[in-house]
Amino acid sequence: MTSNIKDFTIKLPQTLEVILKKIDQNLKGLVFIIDEENKLLGSISDGDIRRGLIKKNIEKLVTIKSKFVNTKPFFLDFKIDTKVILKHLQNRKNNNKFKCIPLVDGNKIIKDISTIENLRKYPIANLNLGNQEFSNAFDAIKSGWISSRGSYVNQFEESFSKYLGGGYSVTTSSGTTALELALKTFGIGRGDEVILPNFSFAASINSIINVGATPVVVDIEDDTWTIDIDRIKKKSQRKPKL
Repeated sequence: MTSNIKDFTIKLPQTLEVILKKIDQNLKGLVFIIDEENKLLGSISDGDIRRGLIKKNIEKLVTIKSKFVNTKPFFLDFKIDTKVILKHLQNRKNNNKFKCIPLVDGNKIIKDISTIENLRKYPIANLNLGNQEFSNAFDAIKSGWISSRGSYVNQFEESFSKYLGGGYSVTTSSGTTALELALKTFGIGRGDEVILPNFSFAASINSIINVGATPVVVDIEDDTWTIDIDRIKKKSQRKPKL
């Protein structure tokens, strides 16, 4: 679970003090209730708690069955366009009712929390490590092989080849090395041009330079953040190799 989600979620039962502390920390006036799998179950706002106190409906230990808990909170699909998210966050007709919106998958598992300051995160890595992963890592360390060779390297290459439906898979020491290997496999080297978007990681351009080719950087589209096809022909000085 990302730190962004942790700031806005809580598991019940829980004391009122803990719930209020979480609400106070995220500065958005509410928290979302989740289960052990991070599935969205409901929400609790500071307004809900205030109204519960007035009606004397607040228990010492808050559960999902507490009367002031909202069991039908508003949410959006985590694949939805950011324009739709922004529209809900800036809805003046509702007096900006939504200060934060959970983004969920088809099983209502929270994948991110959108706020006006942060509509959606694009994590480079969102690891989900459990007991099996830690056990495998420890087993690899005990074997004496933590890189280059070892049973887990062979298992991965064989499994990945099967996943692709054939072919030959090979592990590399880094993403940059993988890109260099791909370029050399295609016979790309000195005198060749390789087109890439300007919105990318350093490895993309470094791998081109490392094989001796010339990188041709092209701007991205404003709405998709992917390479602008219309600008490719204007940018390239000669027929690119890739």
